[in-house]
Amino acid sequence: MAKMTIGGIIKKFLKIKLDCGMTEIPNHVIETQLPGFGMSMFQIMHSPGSYSRIFRMLVRDGEVKAEEVKNEYSKEKHWKILEVKL
Repeated sequence: MAKMTIGGIIKKFLKIKLDCGMTEIPNHVIETQLPGFGMSMFQIMHSPGSYSRIFRMLVRDGEVKAEEVKNEYSKEKHWKILEVKL
């Protein structure tokens, strides 16, 4: 079995969130929950910055269809996840 990549971990995480009806993801979730998800599900540790960087790359490359959502109550970036290509 091939080793799970950071991109693969992110896509699995987002797919689970979408399947549960959670379409809006704040930036801090990417940096706080993904490292724990990667460790608990795949025994792979990466830095929060790595997850954030690869997430932006997946959005840029179209592997994750997402749009930035403006939140009037927060300066933090929020993303509406539209589709995840596994």
